[in-house]
Amino acid sequence: MLEHSAHRDTVLVVDDTPDTLGLLTDTLDHAGFTVLIATDGLSALELVDQITPDLVLMDALMPGLNGFETCRRLKSDKLLTHLPVIFMTGLSETEHVLEGLAAGGVDYVTKPIIVDQLLARIRVHLANARTAHGTSVALDAAGRFLLATDRAGRLLWCTPKARKLLAELFPAQNDADASLPPPVVEQLLLLSEDGAASQSRSLLGIGGRKLRSPR
Repeated sequence: MLEHSAHRDTVLVVDDTPDTLGLLTDTLDHAGFTVLIATDGLSALELVDQITPDLVLMDALMPGLNGFETCRRLKSDKLLTHLPVIFMTGLSETEHVLEGLAAGGVDYVTKPIIVDQLLARIRVHLANARTAHGTSVALDAAGRFLLATDRAGRLLWCTPKARKLLAELFPAQNDADASLPPPVVEQLLLLSEDGAASQSRSLLGIGGRKLRSPR
């Protein structure tokens, strides 16, 4: 009888250095991962259009589209916001670390790569991504009116029911870059800044319907 094969997480390695690609491909394969390879940012974006990996190892400095900009473009797709990106580079200055995190990366490792540490970080971020994505799927399935925004009111995430309600209430909003109207943002900020009272008044009423406000 054939045994059911365990799920192999897929890691996309984006690097223009053959030695690094060889090292990471062998290391990840032996660790039980399926490995995809791209040698530049544009190739990585094209590949992700076809196959969504579970995690990306991204070289920060590459000819053409660098890793930071590649990550920003990946994260601009709402379907990929959960995708963890770990930057790899010989640069360790604070500004480069901050740029990587600001671009959407979840971690930053410096070259030469210490294999055991990298594998440990990969497993941690894969577990975190699965937990976050599972929570999002569960909330979607529950049929709740939930959303999350930044302090400017730009929509970061919402359940399908909340998105449908927002489209009915604010049809002029562009879905690709949706944001809540200023009066609604002001109500949310008042709720979030109201201390303990916000625990009991965390439901925001809009158009006779209820949306759960962030705390």
